Amino acid sequence: MTERQLTSEFANYLKKHPREDTEVYEFKMVKSKSFALSSVKEHQIKGLYDALEGLWHKISDSPIFAGMNSKFTKQKPFDAVFIKARRAYVVPIFYEPRKFKKVFLIPVREFVKFEGKSIKMIELENKGFESFYL
Repeated sequence: MTERQLTSEFANYLKKHPREDTEVYEFKMVKSKSFALSSVKEHQIKGLYDALEGLWHKISDSPIFAGMNSKFTKQKPFDAVFIKARRAYVVPIFYEPRKFKKVFLIPVREFVKFEGKSIKMIELENKGFESFYL
């Protein structure tokens, strides 16, 4: 299981359980019972805050395959997006193979208040953050 696969599962969850407002997410796959706070980089926190204020993002033309003088690009839905998110979350997804994938939605403004090097899954549960299983 990769972070990319987990985010796809999260997207499928949202299709079945749509959110009512625009939200932005920074995903982190956690393969232990403790979430390393340093895994969320400063520019990612800044991006979450920027989205709350209003953020322009140009979607790049990303090649799927380039070789032998040919280039195939993944089809984009549009060129750019301007969003002003209602909520911004750091989203650790605790993963144990064949057992569980537990998601926590931590508002970025709460995340920056955390102290220490890591936070345990049980501590996040005790803090009452929104959570669910994929």
